[in-house]
Amino acid sequence: MKNIIKELGYGIEDFLKRICGKIIPEKRLAVILTMLLIFTAGNIYFTVSSIHNWGKESERNGQLQIEHIRRLELRKDSINKELNDFNYEQQERE
Repeated sequence: MKNIIKELGYGIEDFLKRICGKIIPEKRLAVILTMLLIFTAGNIYFTVSSIHNWGKESERNGQLQIEHIRRLELRKDSINKELNDFNYEQQERE
């Protein structure tokens, strides 16, 4: 499975090299800068919209509720009983 993923990655890399190799350096720079601007604008949009919606009541209902950690209730079986009944003071003396 690991080899299949590596081969797929190499195939994608070769495909991109073939496509970008046909573009002259000036156009390649323009394509890279255009992609950078598009992804940056999308990132800023999602960040600002998340901050803007943070305090709205409709968004609060969809958020996870944080609560204190509760004690884990274990089953009442023989192992649990033996652990609870263990005398630590007697064990230290021996």
